Amino acid sequence: MINSDYPPERAFIRLGQLAREEKDAVLRQDKHELCRVAMLLQSTMHAMEGYVLPASPDCRRQVDEILEAHSMAQEFLNAEMGIIRSSLKARVNGRKSLRAYSGRTRI
Repeated sequence: MINSDYPPERAFIRLGQLAREEKDAVLRQDKHELCRVAMLLQSTMHAMEGYVLPASPDCRRQVDEILEAHSMAQEFLNAEMGIIRSSLKARVNGRKSLRAYSGRTRI
């Protein structure tokens, strides 16, 4: 975990590390690891408040990698939420059908 007393430069390095962990978690389809990384992002971003990134090609590359990892994570989580949403909808429909066949009002 990043301490908000860390210099912003260190927080930026940590953000790159977290982005690599985030990308690895998506590739492994590890939702628990992805959630762990997401919890660490808030304090890392807080430590970077007011930091102006250097205008260098290396810095730009790092930012692009961070954005790519976040985008991959968002797409993965949206897909997972779609699966969960479909599963919940099927269960609700199953309960409605069961209720209709059994004549009960509550299951």
